[in-house]
Amino acid sequence: MTVAQATAAELRGLGVDHFFLMSGRDNALWVAFQAVGIRQVLTRSEQAAVCMADGYARITGRPTFTYGANGPGASNVAGALAEPFWSSSPVIALCSMMRRTERFKSEYQDLEQLPLFQSVTKWGVEVPVAGQVPRFIREAARRSVTGRPGPVYLGVPGDVIDEEVPGYRSPAPNEAAIEMPVLRPSPTAADVDTVVAALRGAARPMIVAGNGVHQSAGYEPLRLLAERLGVPVVTSLGGKGTIAENHDLAFGAVGRYSRNYANEALSRADVILAVGTALGGLVTDGYKLIKPGAALYHVSMDADVLGSHFPTRLGMLADARSFLSMALESCDRSNDHRAANGQNGHHGNGHNGNGNGRIGNGHIGNVHNGNVHNGNGHHGNGHESRYHATSPWVAELTERRDAWRGARADLGLRDGSDGRPMRPEAIMPVLDELMADDAIVVADTGYASAWAGALLELRSAGRNFLRADGSLGWAFPGALGAQMAAPEKQVICVIGDGGFGYNVTEIETMVRLNLPVTVVILNNQTLAFELHVQDLLLRHPVPEVDDFLDVDYGGVARAFGANGIRVTNAADFRLALSSALERRGPTVIDAVIDRNAIPPATRYDAVRTREL
Repeated sequence: MTVAQATAAELRGLGVDHFFLMSGRDNALWVAFQAVGIRQVLTRSEQAAVCMADGYARITGRPTFTYGANGPGASNVAGALAEPFWSSSPVIALCSMMRRTERFKSEYQDLEQLPLFQSVTKWGVEVPVAGQVPRFIREAARRSVTGRPGPVYLGVPGDVIDEEVPGYRSPAPNEAAIEMPVLRPSPTAADVDTVVAALRGAARPMIVAGNGVHQSAGYEPLRLLAERLGVPVVTSLGGKGTIAENHDLAFGAVGRYSRNYANEALSRADVILAVGTALGGLVTDGYKLIKPGAALYHVSMDADVLGSHFPTRLGMLADARSFLSMALESCDRSNDHRAANGQNGHHGNGHNGNGNGRIGNGHIGNVHNGNVHNGNGHHGNGHESRYHATSPWVAELTERRDAWRGARADLGLRDGSDGRPMRPEAIMPVLDELMADDAIVVADTGYASAWAGALLELRSAGRNFLRADGSLGWAFPGALGAQMAAPEKQVICVIGDGGFGYNVTEIETMVRLNLPVTVVILNNQTLAFELHVQDLLLRHPVPEVDDFLDVDYGGVARAFGANGIRVTNAADFRLALSSALERRGPTVIDAVIDRNAIPPATRYDAVRTREL
């Protein structure tokens, strides 16, 4: 077998069925991939290929491969890898290199590639010998999902790709298939008991759930733990969707792009359990939301962040789901101890003998007003949902959340029907209402993340919200990758006109591959973040670096062969979205919005009072 054929065999052995690329050379690879049935997804640029691979990897949790030809192709891949690096996504850059005999001879497109990848990957290697390629493909896949997941770089000289691999044996299909997390380290039972006791004894406890809960699929134990202890849950934007946002104990996103009451609540918490989040600057609003004196208990797969940003009572290097499941067991032990001491209601009678606390497993019920919340157990493993009586802390936050929802509804009345420009607050409730419970929302960085991340209320827990961690324009190709990973689901991309311009040519990819993504462009004809900083903070707008022409992106989409429509009011947006979700075809909705609308972001708190 040649290296090209062995590479195809290794990828099939790893369970790889999609490969994202902008081609340019190394044609033996494409012939070999086609022969083993790997779907090769051609994009219009290497940057878009990385974004698509990233969206695909975040949904599947599996190592996902992308490609760059040697020199400029590889450098384009490196530039786009910052996003999966920030988001801890297992994207593998398989790039060709200059042929070995022509290195350092001023050959066309020769470039020293390894340094380009060092700051945007967790590991990288260049393989100059044919016999080592299969082993390093497996190693790249393993490293991408081990510990804190992230991208890796694998470089192979172009002439090596055509060489034979001595004595090579192909792996069986899915023989070595892996996905994150490969390892699930657990904390000690004593540490878990300490955390549970601290949450029980707190006056103002709070759980902060991050992306690590998604990566470990810790949704059910997170919900059950919150219910058992009656603890409010807030999320980072990366953790949005780790708990259904219509749950009584879900209080939305915190940080720079957030809900104002949620930020204020986190700053007042006396005991904080942070699970699966680095507690970086975005989620803590510049490291301000966790106050001195708060008892912080931090669970992460990344040892570097434990105790790094805040004084930490206890840091645990552990998988989020492993920790949360052990915390549920700790609740059982403490509840059993309390029951043995007469602190629970009588068998089958619930708390203080009121109601029925049994869920068919004979456990004693500890319930709120005699009813077990949702009546849900823990996937049949003997756990029941013991929902504690609402504390004054939860009651206060519930009142604040209700008031916030009222303010959001009031702003949504600016729907473009009265001659005034439509505000995004009129768009998000329509999305909430019409999209399926398991729809995937993909939001771009900046204002798009703020509007969607703070205002949308996802009705089910799961990997149903993806956001760009900093790369403007990522969301459109990222949504295409997410759609390929979940073809049966609705995928909705929320992006600004500035971000959409980065990858507008990928409309052709969406149409060519018939991907039924619905793109919602919040079109205000400007880079609004920059405009508002200049206007509100500097008092000196610079329109020549902010403003764009008024482009009809609905017309642009139609020129590419997609369904395209422009709307200026919420009623027309409702019709367009309903039609798009029903027809299941490539769609771009160009929603013209108020350029002066300020999203739920903390950037301007010094000069204005946040509306939401």
